[in-house]
Amino acid sequence: FTAGTRWVKAVATDATAGGSVMQIDCAPLTGGGGGGDTFSVLAYGAQADGTTNDVAAINRAVDAACDAGGGIVYFPPGTYGVGSTGASVFYSGIQVTCSNVILLGVPFASELRPLFTHGGTILSICPAFTNTPAYGADKDCSGAADISGVRVEGLYFHDNAPSSHCNSYSAATGECTGEESHGVFVMD
Repeated sequence: FTAGTRWVKAVATDATAGGSVMQIDCAPLTGGGGGGDTFSVLAYGAQADGTTNDVAAINRAVDAACDAGGGIVYFPPGTYGVGSTGASVFYSGIQVTCSNVILLGVPFASELRPLFTHGGTILSICPAFTNTPAYGADKDCSGAADISGVRVEGLYFHDNAPSSHCNSYSAATGECTGEESHGVFVMD
C-alpha cells in the first residue's frame, strides 16, 4: 500500500458452477466532503518508530482532513506512539472532531500503541474538546453538533504493557486499579 486516492477493495465473492468470482471495486475511496483527499501522517511529522509520541503529527493530519471537508488519514506501516504521559491526559490521544474522516492503516502493519502513564484513550471521536488544539494537554470531550461518517480501517490497537499505562496497578490481582488505557471513545 502507498498513499493515494485509488484503492482496490474486494466487495463481494460468489462461487458459481464450480468456480469463484470476485468483484473488484476500483473506484476512489472517498472520505466524504473532501472528495477522498489523502493525508499521510508521515507528511505531518509522525515517525512510526514505536517510541516517539506521534499524536501531535497524527492530529495535524486529522485537522487537515477536517479542514478539507473530510478525507483519508493514512497510516503507512509502522508503530505509532499515542498519548501523553503524566496525570490528567485522558483524551490526549488521536482526536477526530469532524465528519467524513477515514483513519486508514495497512492491516497487520499499522499499529497504534498507548504511551499513557495514568490511563487514556487512544482514539476519541467527539465533536469538540476543551483546550484544543494543545494536543497532549488535558481535554474533556464536550457535546456539539453530531458528527458522522467516521471510519477506522486496518489499524491495530495494541497495548504492549498494560500495567505501565494505568494510573495504578495491583500485582496481586494483575489488574489496573486506577484508570487504564482505552481503545476508542465516541460521543455524539
